[in-house]
Amino acid sequence: MKYLSAIALAFLIPALASANPIRPVEIDRQGMNLQHAGSGSVGFLFWQFFDADLWATNGRFSWDQPLALSLTYRTDFSARELTDSTIEEMARINGWPKDRLSGFRSEIAPCMSDVSDGDRFTAASPAPDRIVLFLNGDERCDLSMPGLRRAYLNIWLSENSRFPDQSRRLTGGSP
Repeated sequence: MKYLSAIALAFLIPALASANPIRPVEIDRQGMNLQHAGSGSVGFLFWQFFDADLWATNGRFSWDQPLALSLTYRTDFSARELTDSTIEEMARINGWPKDRLSGFRSEIAPCMSDVSDGDRFTAASPAPDRIVLFLNGDERCDLSMPGLRRAYLNIWLSENSRFPDQSRRLTGGSP
């Protein structure tokens, strides 16, 4: 009986951990008192790309309040791949021509890094025009641009994202 209880507990612990993720320390370092709002995983067939957790004021998603989004990667991506996909998705989702984002590309490219399984990028947005990017808890850069919170986080949180079901899970809606 003890053996069966141990097996049951071994399967239960990961489920509990995913239900109550630990708030990344970088959110607290920004002085942001945020609670978990939603989680989602993005992948294709048997290939997992990343797990995402959204942190929001009172645990409720609102573009008008501070937010933080953490992506824990489950596969390798190069810094160039991350930069290119960021610019492409910002242009697609926000309807901006890519040349409008050329200056932003030069600002965000040094923030990116090659990532491997288990690496965590967090985008903390204490104000509508500001995003602070962290890799594994270390600050990479602090970016400002009018409307940056929404323009950048739309990549993952918009109904028009590449994965709308996961976006709804993150923002507290039904997939």
